[in-house]
Amino acid sequence: MRRRFKAKKRKNISKKIIMILLLLFIGIVIYFTFYGIKKIFSLKIIDYLLSDNKSIEMYQKDSKEYFDGLTGLLSRMNINQPISLLEKEFYFENKKEVKKTVFYFQKNEKQENDKDKPFVYIYNTHESEGYDAGSFKNLNVTTNVHTASLELKEKLEKMNITVLVEERRMSDYLKQNNLDYGKSYYASRFYLKDTLNKYNPNLIIDFHRDALSKNLSTASFNNKSYAKIMFVIGKASSNYIKIKQNSEKMNQIIKNKYPSLTRGVFERDGAYYNQDINENMILLEVGGQENTYDEVLNTVDILSEVIKEYVGG
Repeated sequence: MRRRFKAKKRKNISKKIIMILLLLFIGIVIYFTFYGIKKIFSLKIIDYLLSDNKSIEMYQKDSKEYFDGLTGLLSRMNINQPISLLEKEFYFENKKEVKKTVFYFQKNEKQENDKDKPFVYIYNTHESEGYDAGSFKNLNVTTNVHTASLELKEKLEKMNITVLVEERRMSDYLKQNNLDYGKSYYASRFYLKDTLNKYNPNLIIDFHRDALSKNLSTASFNNKSYAKIMFVIGKASSNYIKIKQNSEKMNQIIKNKYPSLTRGVFERDGAYYNQDINENMILLEVGGQENTYDEVLNTVDILSEVIKEYVGG
């Protein structure tokens, strides 16, 4: 009797060990599955999880950010407050307007543009979108959409075009107002309206970088590689028709000279991208995360020529 009891006890212990190992294995599989999803799905395949006409106007979200939240699901979920999963992990839009802010509009009278010099305003809603450093790797140089915008400014100013690049950081606005990165369009909307309260630009550019594989984001001609350009339009904007005309006009200028450089005009249902504020706007996606900064600068050279023809025409 004693031997049978010991054998049975050992068998139960073995079952428990197997069960623990099995659970650990399942946990590891789930973790790396989510990690793999994050790495593979970098394209913008999710427009919105929730949207309505009020909240969507201020906010658009990249699919990468949803997957970033998804990968941290197991480690950050609060089982005692399941609603926190919706609010924090997937950045569901809070329908309440942002009330607290330490930023204020300067109520200046609008400055008249120099009639002999077009005026271009450039800002970066997603200012941290970066590129592969390429040949700049060992030069300690920042290589993102903001620095590319500054390069574009330098090129345009040499063409007798006045350019203002937004230097106020979106991250500062988000931090001061206790907002996460997903609310970046709140920040750019604020700075955009503040700028338009003082200036009257001929052209407003929201300069972005897309997320896609390099073979889709790169063009080669004239013995050089270039980061491709795409125009994005929010179909829910009240200025949809005019901004579509702007985007198609600039896209056609590119196609006439460098047909392989453009990825065309992309329209997104239900999106605004702050394009309801002013009709002289375009949203540019220049290259992807795998493009080198050298390729981006090659594109900036061409883009400056295109903008000159656009505002000059």
